[in-house]
Amino acid sequence: MVERRTWSGNFLLQDQEASLFGFEMNNLYRHSYASLLRMWNTPVALIRPGAARHLLKLGARIYLCALRRDQYCKLSRRRALPAWVVSIGNITAGGTGKTPFTMWLSDFLRARGYPHAILSRGYGRYGKSARRVPAEGETRRLVRKMGDEPVLLARRSPAVPVWVGPERWITGKAALDESKAKLLVLDDGFQHLQLVRNLDIILLDALNPFGNASLIPLGPLREPIEHLRRADAVILTRADCLAQTHEIRAHLDELLPGKPVFSCRHKMAGFGVGLEGCTIPVSEVAGKSVVAFAGLANNQSFFESLGNADIHVAAQVAYPDHHLYTHKDAACLLELFRSRNAQYLVTTAKDAVRLPTGIQSVILTSHIQLDFGEELEDLIRFLEERLPHPPALPISSVASED
Repeated sequence: MVERRTWSGNFLLQDQEASLFGFEMNNLYRHSYASLLRMWNTPVALIRPGAARHLLKLGARIYLCALRRDQYCKLSRRRALPAWVVSIGNITAGGTGKTPFTMWLSDFLRARGYPHAILSRGYGRYGKSARRVPAEGETRRLVRKMGDEPVLLARRSPAVPVWVGPERWITGKAALDESKAKLLVLDDGFQHLQLVRNLDIILLDALNPFGNASLIPLGPLREPIEHLRRADAVILTRADCLAQTHEIRAHLDELLPGKPVFSCRHKMAGFGVGLEGCTIPVSEVAGKSVVAFAGLANNQSFFESLGNADIHVAAQVAYPDHHLYTHKDAACLLELFRSRNAQYLVTTAKDAVRLPTGIQSVILTSHIQLDFGEELEDLIRFLEERLPHPPALPISSVASED
């Protein structure tokens, strides 16, 4: 008798276990998403020939035509705000670490006296109006209204206004009218061309910057690679492999002559006990057995970071990006946690705000820091040269079409 197995996240559960823990409902989605990621990382010439490949190629051509039309329309109605605008973005579908870098940049601006606000689209939220994200409240309910990343950003730094809305000019104007912000940080703004910005920073995952270098749906690219020329600077995230980083830098130096390229590592800095609890060091969890779960664009990077910290991952469960956890999800995770005799149930800060209140208090939330190493001084110098001086921030005619 052949034993059937069911895909659940990045580990395989026997059918009986999958049914017991209630993971079977998302199995098809996870399997399909994993297959899509494998294809996006496979050179086009090696994708199995057939109708599917031809359809994907056709889809990529249609996407490119639609992209060109969309960008033309956006540029034709471009508008500026009476503030400096710094955009953080990427050109791939998938996680590149925009949220950790947005946090880092916000801390940098606060430390130097820049009154600023953060603008986000609020992925997956209900409603389209521009709204400020409350720093307090029941997080799962707020996520439904505002999106998970804005809620996380607002809770982390209550003094920094975080605003959400699909039209960044309208959202930015509301933020400027309501607060004393003179500088706006545009989260995931590289494709939002209708808003003029003063500084464009692009993030690339050094482990897999371009996938198979094809446009959606054949590959992960949201724009052709040559569109990186619009960027003022590039930051390579998860740059742990020096040889691979040097290879990417050489390619970027050829594509973007004279533009700075920085690199950083994602470093596990500790764990928070629940959402509001104390922080414990990584050394206290190292060597212990954990059940890890996440709903990110790149779940595997989180699971690997635990292993790199010498944490034994007894089981790992991957959910779709921005997954809003249900009480059934929480019950299934707790049952899996008990069955594996694990010592901790671990997730990310972005996932924690999407959990039901009851389970939030019994999890460990990973805290990620960006480590720029010796390049930190160069990055700070670049930002200080490009940003206006806080006392002399002009709030009229500061935006340009450059």
